Amino acid sequence: MTTRISSAELHVQIGQVLTRIRRKGERFVIERRGVPVAAVVSIEDLRRIEFSYGRRLARTERLNALAMADAVRQSILAERNGVPLPNSTTLLSELREERDRELTGLR
Repeated sequence: MTTRISSAELHVQIGQVLTRIRRKGERFVIERRGVPVAAVVSIEDLRRIEFSYGRRLARTERLNALAMADAVRQSILAERNGVPLPNSTTLLSELREERDRELTGLR
């Protein structure tokens, strides 16, 4: 439940407001001259808000990294006249097999 309260009322009733937040999980929107300027929420609500914001930010950062990687890939393709680079997984497998053959030959 969200309750609207003026900053003047909050000043007078801060103890009651904090008790209602702690015991009932109420949320308060603080108004100054009828305009919402702040909110007072429980610490649990704040943690949920911060966690949710962090997840959105992390997702945005991952999407930005993918966009940058795609731009680099497009740039490489343009420089190579549309010829893609070899598959790195395949290339690594081939190099490992070659190394293993060389090491086996040393025995």
